[in-house]
Amino acid sequence: MENDEHRRYPRHETEMRVTIHKNGEEIPATLIDISEGGIGLISEQEFSAGTKVDITINYIDDYAVHGTVRWSCQIQDGSQIYYRFGVQADSVLIMEDIMEGGFPERSGFVKKLLS
Repeated sequence: MENDEHRRYPRHETEMRVTIHKNGEEIPATLIDISEGGIGLISEQEFSAGTKVDITINYIDDYAVHGTVRWSCQIQDGSQIYYRFGVQADSVLIMEDIMEGGFPERSGFVKKLLS
């Protein structure tokens, strides 16, 4: 999974606290990388491929990513078990743009997060 040869977009490493919304449940996670096509996350909760999720960045509450989990694997750090997974961004929702009837481009979202 670390092989970037098959990726359409370059990944940018980062570390941000996020909340994953799934079936009315709010699950804390850490966003560890981002690209124009998706994001990489780590959580204490497992997510199966195909799961639909909404992700909000904890300190930027006007953005949400709606996406689909594409892959997941278990990682262990000492006695603690975590799950690393990739989410394909189906859409990036910006409340301001939604109210005006438009939809933002992914690249603007990625640039804002990395600035």
